[in-house]
Amino acid sequence: MYKIIPQSVAQSQRAEINERILSAIRGKTKEIPPETVYNTYSGLGGLHNLKQADFENYYEYSQAKKEFEIGQFFTPHAVCQQMAELIEPNDNETVLDMCCGMGNFFNHLPNQHNAYGFDIDKNAVAVAEYLYPKANIEQCDIRQYNPTQKFDIIIGNPPFNLDFDGVLSQFYYCQKAVKLLKPAGLMLIITPCSFLQSDFWDKTQVSAIKRDFSFIGQMKLPGNAFSCVGVENFETKIMAFSLNSAHIQNNTYLPDEFVEYDELKERITAFKELKNSLKH
Repeated sequence: MYKIIPQSVAQSQRAEINERILSAIRGKTKEIPPETVYNTYSGLGGLHNLKQADFENYYEYSQAKKEFEIGQFFTPHAVCQQMAELIEPNDNETVLDMCCGMGNFFNHLPNQHNAYGFDIDKNAVAVAEYLYPKANIEQCDIRQYNPTQKFDIIIGNPPFNLDFDGVLSQFYYCQKAVKLLKPAGLMLIITPCSFLQSDFWDKTQVSAIKRDFSFIGQMKLPGNAFSCVGVENFETKIMAFSLNSAHIQNNTYLPDEFVEYDELKERITAFKELKNSLKH
């Protein structure tokens, strides 16, 4: 839909540009074209303006920062495109982006009527609805999201390392996906590389993932993948799973196994072909 046009927006100008965009959307003016909104709205990530010196310790500073940002670091457009190409959804597949932000993944989906998303931030939802008026988007907390349908694919970038009712946010996201995916549904998500990294330290979470999902593969993203929203040298990865099904052999999760893009693409394609052959 919208062309990716790399922008060089100074960190000091992000908040002002975001507010101009929101004012134009609220006023229903055509001052800022949708493609410009798509390429310049950057959300809350990195805009907390807090100083560590104002807090007694780093933990309090970190918690205040997380509370302001609500884990909102929009997925860079190029990464969204890459992930959409990995899964290649068809026109008939329903795709859900939980905690969708401004809906960056929707730009690369073939059928907006089958695209679903929600986010807790009303401003991000307003931008998403403006950019993708045919998609099914709503303001909602992931903890209260209970749709009447299930989905073929869940794709997204969960909030990192927040506390959701005593559960790590990215793990809460995975457990929510268990309830929302169709049998053998596909989940493709971005997480910190530290997530589910150790069979020993993350034993409970890894065991739950092995119980609920079949592992397709994972690949590392460049350390500067999120530099456009002010996050430098943070290691992240793309993880691909399918919901366990009695009709498809379960592949156990391997924390230390990483593959390159082409290999992950081949694995996902092979899985989808197998799933389609067993659909009936």
